[in-house]
Amino acid sequence: MVKLTHDQLMDIIEKHKYYLENRIENIDYKADLRNADLVYVDLRDVNLMDADLRGADLRGANIRNVDLSYANLRGAELAYSNLTCVKLRDADLNGANLRYSALRGADLRSADLRSADLRGADLAYANLVYADLRDAELINANLSYLKLGDTDFSTADLRGVNFSSADLGDMDLSNAKVYQVPPSDGSFIGWKKVCNNLIVKLMILEDAKRSSAFGRKCRCDKALVLDIQELNGESANTTIATSTYREDFKYEINKIVQVEDFNENRFEECAPGIHFFITRDEAVDYHY
Repeated sequence: MVKLTHDQLMDIIEKHKYYLENRIENIDYKADLRNADLVYVDLRDVNLMDADLRGADLRGANIRNVDLSYANLRGAELAYSNLTCVKLRDADLNGANLRYSALRGADLRSADLRSADLRGADLAYANLVYADLRDAELINANLSYLKLGDTDFSTADLRGVNFSSADLGDMDLSNAKVYQVPPSDGSFIGWKKVCNNLIVKLMILEDAKRSSAFGRKCRCDKALVLDIQELNGESANTTIATSTYREDFKYEINKIVQVEDFNENRFEECAPGIHFFITRDEAVDYHY
């Protein structure tokens, strides 16, 4: 690792300002922080757009509000760092270690996060539109209130990810390793497919027991039936629908359904409970 004094680092940052003013004429002033030892450094509000930080060690660093758009952070160490509201648009974070980092409100549009380690990271309210997260590890990461759109999670490990209130856009999770985690408190909407290919819209009640899933399905012990729909989203010409697994278990609009033998163990995929999906599309695509 390259050791830098405080004065040396400040000099690099000052020269980088000149580089950003005219990138062609001032190319020699571009910040070169490859393999730099920046552990616990305070870089708040600094502009390091387009800087070279390949292999840099930024563990525990305070990078809040820093502009790192278009920066090269390939293979950088960023575990436990504070990246709140950081700008990482079009940044190269391929193979970077971001484990348990704080990325709340970060702008990661079009960022390259392939093979990045984001286990336990907090990405609440971040923007990942067009980001590439193929082969990334996001086990137990917080993606609540996240903005997604054409985000590539192919072969990413999303087990235990919290997607509550996230704007999933057109996200495709078909090849990702994932299980779903419902909100831990409050009421929320769930969806399930029942007999005759009908879709039941459920309100999972505030006081309902709920369990995360080992796969994509979640379950709860009680819910209010809000609507019964056709696959195309139109309300069905019926107020009662039948469970695919129990003919005597009915879903009736404006009535609460409840099970008495609810099992909270998420590793038992077919355990007793009212099974549902967080998104309607998943319920529609489900084959029973």
